Amino acid sequence: MFSSGIHFPVRRTYLRSGEHRAGGMGLIFQDKKKRLINHGSKARGHVSSSLVAEGLAIRHALDHAISIGIPILHVASDSQQIVTAITMGIRISEIYGIFEDIAYLSSLFIDVKSSQF
Repeated sequence: MFSSGIHFPVRRTYLRSGEHRAGGMGLIFQDKKKRLINHGSKARGHVSSSLVAEGLAIRHALDHAISIGIPILHVASDSQQIVTAITMGIRISEIYGIFEDIAYLSSLFIDVKSSQF
């Protein structure tokens, strides 16, 4: 077994231009020695805020980690609001459905830790 870290701020982006809103999310899986295990990215249209973009990035990363068989995970984010919500179990109405997905996906791991960097 190995532990992996996911780091979002490297590629998570929220763009707002008039009526067009988009989110880009990237993920990097590293072992404890910071060696690259896997990486990926995904673009998404119609993203209403940076908080939603961060939630979608975390949900995408958890789903991807499950698909490649990572059993233990450390999720790192630069969003204090979402890290606090995840670690304290606080439901934020703006991302309620996304948060429920994150909670469910997290339950499929042996261990998941969240922190801010």
